[in-house]
Amino acid sequence: MPDSPQARFTMLYEKHYDEVLAFCTRRIGRTEADDATADVFAVAWRRIDESSGSQSVRGCMASPVVCWRTGRRQKRLFGRVSGLALVPGELPDV
Repeated sequence: MPDSPQARFTMLYEKHYDEVLAFCTRRIGRTEADDATADVFAVAWRRIDESSGSQSVRGCMASPVVCWRTGRRQKRLFGRVSGLALVPGELPDV
């Protein structure tokens, strides 16, 4: 196992990049997969000293992908809601 954090990260990146990109592509689509993959490895870099091996990469995958999926859902919802017209007097009681 390489000693420096940079060497460990480089090894993880080279070994798991294709796997992470494929996972992100399946979950959120090709358009956003590159950015989500970069986010996964940014998290992996920040956590490089916490654990090692493929477990650390897999542990970093959930949060960025969930954030990307949530963001996409929010954009779609905003698009649907922004097209609705509110009629005065028909607002629900809060």
